[in-house]
Amino acid sequence: MIGYYRELPQEEQEAVTAVIQLLYRQTFLLERRFDKRSGRFQYVKEYRECSKHMEFLKEYFQVAGIALTENVHMGVIYIQGETLWGEKLPRLATIYLLILKLIYDEQMAKASASVQVVTTLGGVNGKAGEFRVLSGIPSPTELRRTITFLKKY
Repeated sequence: MIGYYRELPQEEQEAVTAVIQLLYRQTFLLERRFDKRSGRFQYVKEYRECSKHMEFLKEYFQVAGIALTENVHMGVIYIQGETLWGEKLPRLATIYLLILKLIYDEQMAKASASVQVVTTLGGVNGKAGEFRVLSGIPSPTELRRTITFLKKY
């Protein structure tokens, strides 16, 4: 396993190291990310590097009891393990993320041909109110922080 890594050129070694660190930090890699400048989805370099060295990375994480999994249909590579601690999400960010997933699933169930889903902050807050997961409307500062945090992903 280490022999494979040492045989890689220095640039590839640095890329693999960056992928490992990113997976430990955020526990997943997305295949595509929305680029504001171009207004469309762009492929993520780290995802391609991870796919390229998938067998090596699976063995690497397996040593620590962590499973590396690729879901091609969803365009995500993620790690799972009992002792794994990713970046902790704030409560509001977790709620919004789950509500956004629910909205996405509902709109995809309508037999839409598009993979892009459009919603508003009011729609997200409305869904959260329907499920009674928020006691009231969050403060503007908390909303801004949460949206900024979620934009990273």
